[in-house]
Amino acid sequence: MKFSESDDSPYPLRLTATNAAIDYSLYEVSACTVGILTREHLCSRDYLFMEAVGRRIPLRVSAILPPFRVPQGPVVKRYRLTCLDCLMELDRILMPDFGTPNGLQFPRCPVNPRVYVEARWPHREQLEILESVDISRSGLLLRVVRGDDHAALAIDSVVALRLDVARLWLPESLQPWGRLVRAFPSYDEFKTFSYIAVQLIDFSQRDAAHWNQLLRRIERGFLSGLSKLASSKL
Repeated sequence: MKFSESDDSPYPLRLTATNAAIDYSLYEVSACTVGILTREHLCSRDYLFMEAVGRRIPLRVSAILPPFRVPQGPVVKRYRLTCLDCLMELDRILMPDFGTPNGLQFPRCPVNPRVYVEARWPHREQLEILESVDISRSGLLLRVVRGDDHAALAIDSVVALRLDVARLWLPESLQPWGRLVRAFPSYDEFKTFSYIAVQLIDFSQRDAAHWNQLLRRIERGFLSGLSKLASSKL
C-alpha cells in the first residue's frame, strides 16, 4: 500500500454533488469495489464518479476504513467505494492500465462454507488437508490442526494443490500450483492451529476461468454484505 502527495491515478475521481475533484491513490480493486487513500474527508453514502476508459463509473462510499500512516509521512484516510452499476466489472476496466499491479491489493474475503485444500508439501510423503480462512485474488490463507511443524516449511516452496470447491457452486475440484508465502502458529493460549499463506501461481486454462468465476461470486456476496452492514449502522 502506498500514497502519493500528488494525484498519481490515471482515473479522475469527482464528487457527484459538486463535481469537486478528489486527489487520491488507488490501493485496492475487486470486481465491484475500489479502495482509495486520500487526504480528503468523505462521508458515508457520498456519491462519486470515476472517469476511466471512456466510461463514467458511478460509486458510493460504502466503508470508512482505519487510516493509513505513510512511512515518515502523514496519516491519510482510507475508503472503500462500491460501484452502483452491477454490470460493470471494475477489475477488468481498471487493471489493464496498471499492467502488473505494483502495491495494488485485493480484498480478502472469508468463505462459508470453507474450501478444503489438499496439499503435497515438498519432501513429505502424505497429503495434508487444510481449510480456508479467507480468499483473495492472490491466494489463500489456510489453517490446519497442528501436528507437524509447519513453520519449518521452506518459504517459496512450490506445491501441488487440489481445491475442493464442490460446495461453492463449482462441480469439479481445481488443481492449481501454489507458492508458500509464510507459515505461522496461532497466537491463542493453546496454539491449536497452524496458518499457511499460499499464493496461487499457475492454473490450467479451464481452472483459471472457474477460479475467476468463483472469486467474482465471493467478492460480490461478501463486499455487498459489508456495504449493507455499514449502511445499517449509520
